[in-house]
Amino acid sequence: MTRTPALVLTGFPGVGKTTLLARWLEARPPEARWAVLHVEPGVTRIATRAGEGAARAGEVAVAELAGGCACCAADVAFRTTLARLLRQGPWDLLMVEASALGHPARVLDRLRAPPLQELLAVLPPVAVIDTRRPAPFLDAAHPAHAAALAQVELARTLVASPGSGQDEASDVASPATRADSAATLARIAACSPWPPAILPADAACPIHAPETWPLALTLHPSPVDGRMIDALRSRWWWPADQVFDRRELHQALEVLARDGLRAHGLLRMTGVFRTARAWYRWCAEGDTHRWAETSWRTDNRLEAIAMRRFDPQMVIKALQGAR
Repeated sequence: MTRTPALVLTGFPGVGKTTLLARWLEARPPEARWAVLHVEPGVTRIATRAGEGAARAGEVAVAELAGGCACCAADVAFRTTLARLLRQGPWDLLMVEASALGHPARVLDRLRAPPLQELLAVLPPVAVIDTRRPAPFLDAAHPAHAAALAQVELARTLVASPGSGQDEASDVASPATRADSAATLARIAACSPWPPAILPADAACPIHAPETWPLALTLHPSPVDGRMIDALRSRWWWPADQVFDRRELHQALEVLARDGLRAHGLLRMTGVFRTARAWYRWCAEGDTHRWAETSWRTDNRLEAIAMRRFDPQMVIKALQGAR
């Protein structure tokens, strides 16, 4: 059975997720069949707008999750509602509008858990950001800062909120407003372990597969003793369904950074990994190694920046026992 692509849309209440989702539904290809799992008030508005213009009977289906939160509602209710929606397919795309009241990472965890992992191919998530209200993302003292960072860490695409910063007398944002919005999104994107792509509010629905990083060494300007020099960057990638043993992974990375790559002038290593307990972000600079839980869910990845060339297979062999 072909798995249905699933796209998760996150954002705070009132940011414009429903408006953006309805516009994507209206602009979809005529032959495309899309389904929507909606977990916040507003289903009627989506169904109504989707039914206008290009939408025709049988091409769009909308369902609401009882309880209003995909991460807090009972697992049985979540799976039952989603299964009922999937049985109306096949669908070319399933969009899940996640409630801002819950943790968006838990939504992806549920979509990737059995038995849904056999039915769905989870795409890189999208976060809708109101650039007029950046405080939750940029102000560490803001009460919603942790939730805001979770949205950015999780998303691989940020979209400016529809209508964000528009002129009062026009539905079209001025060039200056668009520039300010883009600059704000760039600052917010920098909060992610790997900064996501940035799209304007009028962009098409970003349906694309997760990244695949090549095992390649490339020159990369890096700061060393206050100077920017050309160092070698190497990247490794594993799919999101790959799970690592936390203890074995910790030991392998520590040994790799301390013994394996230090002789090659290692400047920094950073990675995100899925373990049985949680997803973790790891970073090594000098003798300092840091572990922290992360909302990242796109894939497992590791990056190393060193002064001298080394064999990338060294890293693959070192981590083989931790997979």
